[in-house]
Amino acid sequence: MKAEKLKNPIFLFNACLLIVFIILDLIANTYGESARQFPRFVLGIGIVVLVFWMVIYFLFPSAMRFIEAQEEVEGGDSRNPSRYWLAWFCIAISVLIGYLFGFLFTVPSGFLSYGLILGDRKKLLSLGILTVISTVIFYIAFDYVLHIPLLQGVFVDLG
Repeated sequence: MKAEKLKNPIFLFNACLLIVFIILDLIANTYGESARQFPRFVLGIGIVVLVFWMVIYFLFPSAMRFIEAQEEVEGGDSRNPSRYWLAWFCIAISVLIGYLFGFLFTVPSGFLSYGLILGDRKKLLSLGILTVISTVIFYIAFDYVLHIPLLQGVFVDLG
């Protein structure tokens, strides 16, 4: 049973991603103190989430079956190739908006594009509230708590 779990493509992808994150974290250690804060913060969150997922995957298989069943119920036609390309389109648009207008515009564009294109349009009000709250949390966490300067856009400079 455990050997089958190690061959699961999702597990293999997450294991490879964990290894890449650890390597990148080691590389970030060579940066100066102020330059390594952001990459180590982001990589640290990624490492914690991946390890948490792997522990759940191995120790609580019933929880994973429940999560997979919920995804099937809520996901609709998740094997539809157009959903894959729409997701990449959302990422590309968010990155472009971040480049042009700055990091704080990346968060809302990412949330709104995923929510409207791939999600449920009936929940537009809750999506808007979540977008505003997430943007404020990102701004406070990065700018005030971590003192990490946010990416400024080509057209907008909020710094």
